[in-house]
Amino acid sequence: MDLYSLWEEIRQSDWLDSKTMTGLREELLRVRAVRQRLSQQEITLQSAVDIVKECETSKFLLNSDMHKSIVDVRDSLLRFTQRLLNLFQKPASYYNLVEIIRDRDDLAALVEGQTLVRYLIGVSAPEDHCITNYAANLTSG
Repeated sequence: MDLYSLWEEIRQSDWLDSKTMTGLREELLRVRAVRQRLSQQEITLQSAVDIVKECETSKFLLNSDMHKSIVDVRDSLLRFTQRLLNLFQKPASYYNLVEIIRDRDDLAALVEGQTLVRYLIGVSAPEDHCITNYAANLTSG
């Protein structure tokens, strides 16, 4: 419903009490509340999400400049929090479980619940391991 058709309904209705007039009053109160929330000094991600929901339920604010600007703010805050999450998130493991247990000769003992001590054979630093493998490939090839 656009504003012109809403105005046509209101123009022909009882000004004091009608369903259309009550709807218009609610819309005006919603617009006022959204403007007040936007004028606050700080907007959190949760308040931005709430304001976007209010704008999407409003007939006047949907797709308005105010709605578009708060959607941009919400999206920027979401991107910022995602970057923070990526900063502190542990990196994914290089190997998956199948690669870890596939070539073990003691797999049957592990399935039965026996614990066996495994020792690291070879170099201790990953960079040395890559250099050793690269050198071995050069000499064997």
